[in-house]
Amino acid sequence: NDGTQKMAVNLVPSGAVELKHNTSTKLATSATGIDVTGGAVFTSTDAGSAAEPEVVLYRNSASPADADYLGQIKFNGKSDTGAQRTYAKITGKILDASNTTEDGIIEFAHIKGGSQNISARFRSDSLQLINGTNFTVAGTSSFSDDVSFTTANGNGIVIDKSDNSITLGNSVTQYFGGTSMWLMHNGSTGYLNNGTGDLYIRDNDGDIYIQAKSGENSIKCLNDGGVYLYYDNNLVAETTTNGFQVTNGALDLANTGGSGASLRCQSAGVFFMGNAAQGDLALYCQDNTNNSIILQANT
Repeated sequence: NDGTQKMAVNLVPSGAVELKHNTSTKLATSATGIDVTGGAVFTSTDAGSAAEPEVVLYRNSASPADADYLGQIKFNGKSDTGAQRTYAKITGKILDASNTTEDGIIEFAHIKGGSQNISARFRSDSLQLINGTNFTVAGTSSFSDDVSFTTANGNGIVIDKSDNSITLGNSVTQYFGGTSMWLMHNGSTGYLNNGTGDLYIRDNDGDIYIQAKSGENSIKCLNDGGVYLYYDNNLVAETTTNGFQVTNGALDLANTGGSGASLRCQSAGVFFMGNAAQGDLALYCQDNTNNSIILQANT
């Protein structure tokens, strides 16, 4: 256009075909394919809903097999020494080449610490982050099926959708407040351990039952009421408005300290014993300056 002659196509004898733009080579054939300098734009004017334009990487192998690599896109650049490096690449791969049951993989690789590292495989059945690749989410994650975590001891953690449950395997510990409190079962014994401060077990509406054996009460704590103590699921004692009551059986005092077992009145008053309303036997407990009295009641 400017009146000068400019080369548009250069045919190299026994060599490349070069296509130029304003004397600069933009596409050249080579012994391995083509080299493109600059960007490439593929345009389709198709007005339909089909995927257009298409880029097809086709490996026309005479003997396709599982684990064969297919097309690959490399992202190359230089290091600070000027050496060319492949910093990342995306590769297609055959997972299963069996006719009618074919499966494929997209593999992602990066340079990691100066060496090529496969970071992830997007398979037809799963997304795998491998070789020390972490998973980071800066938002909300939603999982619509089971989730499994592999622990160092192999027993794992499973969030089961259909069972509406979270299962921690044997000797997998659940911590609260850092490591202050934890829950764990080792396959034979369960533990609830609190290492810092007090431990509260409470209910704001109903009662609290502690059962050493399923279906058999050991301790029952009533809401705004007493505490019941059981032996083999039979009520034997309880707290009342006035103090402590042995409901069934006898109050046994065992001398294990060597100083004698005793019942003590903390202040002056009457201690009744027996079945009558006021007891068949009354013990009048006085202070240290007066005598105490034992009286047969109702006589």
